[in-house]
Amino acid sequence: MKRHVVISGEIGAGKSTLICRALGGRLRFAGGFATVRVMSGVRLEGFELVPAPELLLEQPRGERFLDFANGVPYDPEVFRVHGAELLREAGERPFAVIDEVGGMELLIPEFYEALLGLLCSSKPWVCVLKTAKSVDRLGRSIAVAPQLAARVQELRETLLARDDTTEVVVHTRGDAEVMRALVQWAQEHANQAGERNVGAI
Repeated sequence: MKRHVVISGEIGAGKSTLICRALGGRLRFAGGFATVRVMSGVRLEGFELVPAPELLLEQPRGERFLDFANGVPYDPEVFRVHGAELLREAGERPFAVIDEVGGMELLIPEFYEALLGLLCSSKPWVCVLKTAKSVDRLGRSIAVAPQLAARVQELRETLLARDDTTEVVVHTRGDAEVMRALVQWAQEHANQAGERNVGAI
């Protein structure tokens, strides 16, 4: 299995669930981040940027960048500061999980530079990247839609041009083919990396 995996699929396809199931406890060694929904009952309150190991917790906590409850539509500083820091720190971890990118954060220079620094390195990683359809849906509500679509396409082309990178597409929840690919990636890259670092973390 190649060292780097780009994961794509429509919203609600279960991409995050597949990553968590495939990696399991190995997530405690991961660098990177996840964007998670913050719910109050059935009401969506916002989204938070959390360190990747937080995915092991029932209620992961991080920095809120969308806060519908308090009328904060988007806080770019969360990605400019905290997101970029998590990406730089991932360089010191055995492997990285990025779940996900493809929104306004890609237009923040400090964040995008740190993201490319990690994703263009030899560090093993899996990265969930928004599809063109998801970006188009997001673009209907923001003024920078053409810039964002171009940046996502640029990132996709940059990553997939590399010989050490492959793409898997999640078609259905619990996609067995993608699950097999992620388990294989974990066994070849996350397992060995985690075993080498058990005593260091």
